[in-house]
Formats: sequence, structure tokens, C-alpha cells
Amino acid sequence: MNSLNIKRKLLLVAFFLFIASPAPSVCGQQPQPGSRGKLISAAREIMTTARYCALITTGRGGRANARTMDAFAPDDNLIVWF
Repeated sequence: MNSLNIKRKLLLVAFFLFIASPAPSVCGQQPQPGSRGKLISAAREIMTTARYCALITTGRGGRANARTMDAFAPDDNLIVWF
């Protein structure tokens, strides 16, 4: 009986250590901040290559409504007209 209790305690401790240890993805490299120009360039590329976009609004009851839109290409200031 005594060895069974010790095994249970060791198993319980091992389980908690496993759960408490950070996952490998948490300890990975931190993302490098991009420059403003790179971010805007990437956003413009996504906006010009995507065929459709979604217009999402919230109704009176708090329910979200999504509509598929075929928007115009963004202008120089990244303004998009639907």
C-alpha cells in the first residue's frame, strides 16, 4: 500500500510539473516589429490581391452580421469604397 501511495504522489507531481511547464511554442522567438512602411506595403498587397472582403456590422441585439463585398481597390491613403 505504501509504495502505491508513493507512486501516485510521484505521478501527480510529474503531471503538475508537465502542465505547469511552458509549451515550446511559448518559448519561441519573439516576433520582430516591422517597420511602418513594410506593414503598409503588406496591407496594400493583401487588399489589392484579395477578390472579396467582408463587411461586418453589429445589429441592435448585439448579433454580428457579415456581408461579402466586392470592394474597389484602395486609393493612395488606403481608403476603400464598397
